[in-house]
Amino acid sequence: MSKEKFIPLHKLCELYKIEMSFFSSLNEIGLIQITTIEELHYIHNDKIND
Repeated sequence: MSKEKFIPLHKLCELYKIEMSFFSSLNEIGLIQITTIEELHYIHNDKIND
């Protein structure tokens, strides 16, 4: 699976100054889908709006 279309969640946490648990909660209730590639968590680029 190509990582070029995915954004690492740790980068989003740094950029927006939010905890990883926020993304985990969104994933648990079905608002986002977290993809794990090589033990790192990502969200698809198309799922992030400006």
